Amino acid sequence: MDWLARRLAQIYGLKKPQDDQPLSAGLRARLTDFQTEQHLKADGVAGPKTFIRLYQLGGVQEPRLLARANAGGSAGAGE
Repeated sequence: MDWLARRLAQIYGLKKPQDDQPLSAGLRARLTDFQTEQHLKADGVAGPKTFIRLYQLGGVQEPRLLARANAGGSAGAGE
C-alpha cells in the first residue's frame, strides 16, 4: 500500500504520505480518480493494468519481448 500511496501522491502533487497506513477512503478515491483519468476500470482496486500505468508514468521501462536473433535456425525440443 505504501508504494501505491506514494506514487499517487507524487502524481497529484500531494505531500508524501506516512508509511504503514491502511487503504483509506481518501486513497481509494485518488486511486479511482487516477483509473478514470487513465481510462482504466475505475473500481478502486489496484490491479495489473493500474500498476502498469503507474510504472509507465513514473518512467519505469517495462519488459519487452524481442525477436530472436537467429530466426532462421532450427528450434530445439526444449524451446
